[in-house]
Amino acid sequence: MESGKTILLVDDDADAREVNVLCLQSAGFRIVEAAHGDQALARLAEGIPDAIITDLRMPTMNGLELARRLRSNATYLDIPVGLLTGSPPHHPDDISFFNEILIKPSGFNDLLAMAARLAGHGIVHR
Repeated sequence: MESGKTILLVDDDADAREVNVLCLQSAGFRIVEAAHGDQALARLAEGIPDAIITDLRMPTMNGLELARRLRSNATYLDIPVGLLTGSPPHHPDDISFFNEILIKPSGFNDLLAMAARLAGHGIVHR
């Protein structure tokens, strides 16, 4: 399906991350994992993914702060960022940092569709 596309998956819940990694890998995505925003930024130094999918509530650096930092850095500005969360941000300014938001619980087909849209389109204009 999306062979060769790389997704940086950021979630502090190791079990949820493992299930989502298996789901995305089954569709042909290459997955790079991070447990929180600081670790995600470190992974970016190793290579720029086609898209990032992050949880919102995580220790050290949450998904919103990660998205803010990405949007304020010219190197990472155009990486599409999807939010996979049980409770989305409510403020419109916070929502604008994400290209897409998928609310948990969601099915694997929804996750795969979001990943394909994010990674398949490269730069997503907001």
